Amino acid sequence: MIFTTMNKHIATYLLFIALLFTSCERHTHGCGNTPATDARCELVADARYKSVALLERLAAELDSSAAGNVEMNMVASNARAYSALMQMDYGNATELYSSVIDASECEIEKLVADVGLMTISYRVSANRLFFDYRARALERIKRINEEVDYLCGSDRNRYERAKTEFAIVSICYFSNLSMQEELQRAFHYLRNEADATTNPALKSYAGILIANSVGSAEERLNQLSQGLWRAERDGYTWLCANYRLLLAIILRDNSNLLDKLPAILARRQAQCAAPTDLPYQLSLEAAEDFRRYGDKYMMIEALAVSASCLTQLGEYDAALDRLDMALRGINSYYAGYYPDSLDYNLVQYEFDIAPYMATTDEMYNIPECLLSVRREASCAFAGLGDIEASAINRDSYLLLLRTTRLNKFAESSASTFEADAARLGIWLVVLLVGILLLGEIVNHTIL
Repeated sequence: MIFTTMNKHIATYLLFIALLFTSCERHTHGCGNTPATDARCELVADARYKSVALLERLAAELDSSAAGNVEMNMVASNARAYSALMQMDYGNATELYSSVIDASECEIEKLVADVGLMTISYRVSANRLFFDYRARALERIKRINEEVDYLCGSDRNRYERAKTEFAIVSICYFSNLSMQEELQRAFHYLRNEADATTNPALKSYAGILIANSVGSAEERLNQLSQGLWRAERDGYTWLCANYRLLLAIILRDNSNLLDKLPAILARRQAQCAAPTDLPYQLSLEAAEDFRRYGDKYMMIEALAVSASCLTQLGEYDAALDRLDMALRGINSYYAGYYPDSLDYNLVQYEFDIAPYMATTDEMYNIPECLLSVRREASCAFAGLGDIEASAINRDSYLLLLRTTRLNKFAESSASTFEADAARLGIWLVVLLVGILLLGEIVNHTIL
């Protein structure tokens, strides 16, 4: 009788623990890995770097063909969120990514969503949120790695893409904040991912940053030129735009390389009115590619680079024309989130950051590309001799720089510690219940 009672208590305790672990279980496999599912998911993935419009259409088709497969709906939601992110619709993108994290049982899709939220945080200078999302993504990567040998098909491909994009957005962010130790770790991680993957789009994407990090400017030029050729061959519009933009920056800053061009760039130079126009021409092509693809944020960055090339050529009025185009893109962004805000005209208004920093919960207040526009406007106005307008934009740039480069890692670490403490509290409760049950078992045994 004693042993029967004791066995019942042990069984109850073991059942309690089993249920607890079952409730904490994470599933890395989401879509069932059927051939049809893999094919649809791969089409969505392939469109990711080709066209936002194509991505939206394929996501809608994936949604309609899900036939009750919730995780296919989650893949589609992540694709739509990425599309919204590219179009600077950060509110909609955040909602979609958050819905995936809440509704999906697939750790891969949750990781994709976390990386998307990291990208939004980077683009709007929401520094603490970036670290929060990054810490969560790292935890997911650790969990998925425990079962990575079981991944295959589109599941493995989506995981590889999520890890690659995780490394890339980390590199961009750490570079902005001059966090050199973290930057080097992220580069090491990216190189490992690039070596491991067989996906040509991921290799090409990783190659953008890897090529731009090599030692000499001439070597960077050659590697980026090779990457551009591959991206053009494979039809990845967004990757082509990024390669062109970096090539424009290298040639703008190293004019001596204009006499050492690889064949793919020499042909483009021959089409320019003057050899020194090549950096400007590449930046214009990049802006057009970003526009055609659907990435409004990077189109603004490319327009700012084209303005810097024109300023270097002494064409200051033309540079301001390009910046006016960029500023219209930023104003349309603000019109969506801040309909009562001023029109931030380059000549008449100084950017007043205070109204947008008043609420700490607002995450859409400072698009990173605004810094580029203000910096280049200051240079162009200085070239025209308009010292007042140059000073306004210079001061605005410096104010934005000080605000957006705040390192919020300590605050994020504190919030992570609080979350860990909460989880520890749960396990302490479990331990206490176990001790109480064990005490009851011992009492029954003695009796």
